[in-house]
Amino acid sequence: MAVEKYKKTYVSVIAVHIPGKDPEPLRFKLPDGRSYRIDQAGKPAQAAALKVGGQGLRYEVRIMEKTTYLFFDNGVWFIEEKVKAA
Repeated sequence: MAVEKYKKTYVSVIAVHIPGKDPEPLRFKLPDGRSYRIDQAGKPAQAAALKVGGQGLRYEVRIMEKTTYLFFDNGVWFIEEKVKAA
C-alpha cells in the first residue's frame, strides 16, 4: 500500500476582506495556473496543517464536490497538495 505524500503549496487567492472579520476566500490559483472557484467555505478556525507543517486560519472548503483545507497564515495562503507517486 502506497503512502500518500503531501507538500505545502502557496496559492494566490481572491478573497473578500471586511474590516474586523476573517477573509472570505472565493477562488484560488495554483502556481501552474490552474484556478478553482470555491463553492463553499466554512468558518475558519486556528489549526495546524498536520500533513505539511505550519498553522494558521484553516478553512474547510468545497470545490467541485470535493472537500479540502485552505490555510491563511501571516498574509499568505497555502494548501496541502497531494504529491503524485513516482
